[in-house]
Amino acid sequence: MKQKTVLIIILLVGLYSCKEKNTPTNKELKNEYFELAEKQFDENKIDSAFINYAKAKEIFRELKDSVNEGKALSNQGMIAAMKGDYYGSQQILLEALSKFDTTNHEHFQSLSSINNTLGIANYSLKNYQASIKFYKEAFKYQTDSNKIITALNNLATTYRNAGDLKQSIQIFEEIIKKPTHPVNHARILANYSFTKWSADSSYNPLPGLEKALNIRIKEKDYIGQNSSYSQLAQYYEDSDRSKALYYAEQMYKIAKLINHPDSKIEALSYLINFSHTNLVKNYFNEYLKLNDSLNSARQIDKNQFALIRYQTEKLKNDKLLLERNLDVQKDQIIRQRFISGLVVFGLITTIFFSILWYKKRKQKLELELQSSIRENQLKTSKKVHDVVANGIYRVMNEIENQSEIDREGILDKLEDMYEKSRDISYETTDEEYENFHLKISDLVDSFSNENRIILLVGNSENLWKKVNVNTKYEVENIIQELLVNMKKHSEANKITLKFENLNNSININYIDNGKGFDDKVIYKNGLNSTVNRIKNLKGDITFDSQMNKGLNIKINFPIY
Repeated sequence: MKQKTVLIIILLVGLYSCKEKNTPTNKELKNEYFELAEKQFDENKIDSAFINYAKAKEIFRELKDSVNEGKALSNQGMIAAMKGDYYGSQQILLEALSKFDTTNHEHFQSLSSINNTLGIANYSLKNYQASIKFYKEAFKYQTDSNKIITALNNLATTYRNAGDLKQSIQIFEEIIKKPTHPVNHARILANYSFTKWSADSSYNPLPGLEKALNIRIKEKDYIGQNSSYSQLAQYYEDSDRSKALYYAEQMYKIAKLINHPDSKIEALSYLINFSHTNLVKNYFNEYLKLNDSLNSARQIDKNQFALIRYQTEKLKNDKLLLERNLDVQKDQIIRQRFISGLVVFGLITTIFFSILWYKKRKQKLELELQSSIRENQLKTSKKVHDVVANGIYRVMNEIENQSEIDREGILDKLEDMYEKSRDISYETTDEEYENFHLKISDLVDSFSNENRIILLVGNSENLWKKVNVNTKYEVENIIQELLVNMKKHSEANKITLKFENLNNSININYIDNGKGFDDKVIYKNGLNSTVNRIKNLKGDITFDSQMNKGLNIKINFPIY
């Protein structure tokens, strides 16, 4: 009925065995507060011990001794749990965990102890899943076989209270056969028998419960006897009230013997439930009196401990505030000196960088001027290549491919080139490229003859409507460079030029049956220029060629 109360008592008593008994690891870092706190803890002056552990922790922190700082925090966390401040205990212990290395075997004892206390704190708050997690973590770092068995017993008991009886029984069955101290064995045997009966009411737990009780009587384990009498009273509650009453009376005797208020209250609750009517009133009055007294004492103790924690934190915060104020004052002095130096340095630096800026500015303007000249030279060179060189080659090609020379037409073209070459920086006009499809057709025709067939596909007026004049200019020169390159190098007699508009992009596919070129070919100026023109149009160009197997060039660029 109130088995959990006895279990918490057992767990809290176990905190004393979990306490960090070690003195500081480095003798050079001797800490008098830590030694005093250890002595006070052993003398059960745990309020004073808590304060001195807090002072010791601050000293270890200043000395950058994180391991001993963690030990002081660990013991503070245990004291908080013993005082019933489970939330405060968790806060302190989680900070303590961060001070230890989970891969260092020398830290395993501390890690196991902290996680075990976290398991107890969460168990007391009925956070069973969190308690299970911390017990399992404590188990990972434990090397002592007896302590491992104790930890597994705690874990199984927590599973039972969480309602997972199957898992609880499984762990009890695993550890009940392992050799351990008789007190440990009695605890496991009693818990196992009681849990089996809780899971299956047809199971008879008496042999195990009675055997555990006999061991506890022999070993003078009074807290264990309390637990056994509680379990037996609960077992007989429905089947034999007189036996239930007997075990409740035995529990009450032991509770008074060890003067443990919680056990007395639990035993009195059984006596009220099982006793004859004429005795109930006396038990009930005693129960109320003891319960009120215990609650008052605990509240006073909690309030006192809360005040101790507050004062401890206040001392820490006051120290931090003082250190912060000193740091602020130091910073102000340093800042004033720095500002004074900065003003002087700033004046010198301003003069220096002003001179440097003037020189760099002058140098930059000169470089920009030279770059502008080079850019104009390149632009002019490109115009010369496009207008004069390719234009002359085109006229020569027409003369070569025509059986009858059109003197007037050739003269017109030469005069046009002459006019353009006079002002080589002229800008292309929209009127010049109005019928661009005809311009492309004329260009292709100038390279065709009876021995060389050039097939033109998709070169319609509609294809070029959305293409701007600068792009048309580049396309004309790209086609011209491809045909010039074909005429000079490929020896092709069948050429296809296919144009199409796909997804707002112009695709040009050039195919010839010439001799092609291999991967090691060094592009001539014309092909290099073609590649650069395509890049300027934000397009792509790919070459597919093998020696003596023709050439396929695919060009793609977006329409803006």
